[in-house]
Amino acid sequence: MWMRGFFGPWLSTTIADLLFLIRVNALYAWNKKVVAFTSFLWLATFASGLTLIILEISQTPVMDRPPGFPLPGCLATVPPNADKALIGWIVALIATFSYFFLTFRKFMLFAMQLNVGDHRQTNLQTLASLKRLAPTMHLFFRDGAFYFTM
Repeated sequence: MWMRGFFGPWLSTTIADLLFLIRVNALYAWNKKVVAFTSFLWLATFASGLTLIILEISQTPVMDRPPGFPLPGCLATVPPNADKALIGWIVALIATFSYFFLTFRKFMLFAMQLNVGDHRQTNLQTLASLKRLAPTMHLFFRDGAFYFTM
């Protein structure tokens, strides 16, 4: 159980968040305020996930495997405080939304800078031409939107 707890979804999500954090900070040219804010969010997600894994696994009742059961290992029941996992999901959702908002904000500011003329508004033609004019910015936004919807 400890192996699945630490090397399961929590580890892959933590690494994915860290990679996304690097991308967001690169978009903002490693601005100290953005780095501090995103680092705080990542640490909050990391700490809440780690704390909840330790609490959940340490309180999960484990039963011996019944004779003739075809799978190796032991059996576990639902932990008594499984509802506390909601805290970890809320923290992760806030962090992910913040990363997406920062990416979206930078994307829209960049798209507005591409417009020429008196009005600073983004039209569909500008957004469609971003893939050709700024492929990296387009990739950051596309991947960020995909990560947020996952």
